[in-house]
Amino acid sequence: VGPDGGEALVNKTVRGNWDEGIALVSEHPMNLWYQQQLGAERLAYLRDLPNVIDFWLSGKRVRLYHASQADVNVRVSQIHDDETHRAMFTNTPFTGFGQPEPEIVGYGDIHTAYMQVRHASQKILFNAGSVGNPLDLPLASYVILSGALDSRETGAFSLDFVRMPYNIEREIVEARLLGVPDAEAYAMELRT
Repeated sequence: VGPDGGEALVNKTVRGNWDEGIALVSEHPMNLWYQQQLGAERLAYLRDLPNVIDFWLSGKRVRLYHASQADVNVRVSQIHDDETHRAMFTNTPFTGFGQPEPEIVGYGDIHTAYMQVRHASQKILFNAGSVGNPLDLPLASYVILSGALDSRETGAFSLDFVRMPYNIEREIVEARLLGVPDAEAYAMELRT
C-alpha cells in the first residue's frame, strides 16, 4: 500500500493445467520427479488454488483464469471464432455463478500475448503470454493491470503488456544440472 493508502499490489495465483496435473497421484516417472521436488505442502497449495479470481477495477468487473471459462484444459487462442471468444465472458460451473459476468477477461495457457477489444460489447479479452515459456517471441511476457482496485466507480485504468529478456540458455543449463526428466525436449520447446 502506498503512503496515501490508494495503491495496492495484488499478487494472486489461479490454478493452471500443469498445477492440476502435477498435483494428481501418478506413477509416471516425470511426474514423480516433480512431485518429489515440490513436496507435500506445495502440492497441497497447487491443489487448493482457485479456478478464477474476480474483482472490480475502476468500475470494470475483471476475471482472471488459466485457459477458459470451461476448464484449465480447454484451450482458446486468438484465432478462435467470435462465439468462442464471447463465451469467455460467461459464468459457468467452472467460474461460478456468484459474480456478475466480467467486462475484462485475462488468461494464459496459450503462451502467446494478445489483446482483443470487443467493440459491440465494450469488453476486453487478453492473454498475458508467458514468463517462463513464451511461444510468440523469445521474451518473457506479463500484464500489469492498474486502476482503482475494488472500486465500482468508473475511472481510469490501464492494461500494460511487459516484455523482457529471458535467458533461455541459462534455464536449459539449470534444468540439466537439476536432472529434469526430458530436459532435451524442454530445451527444444524453450528454443522454438
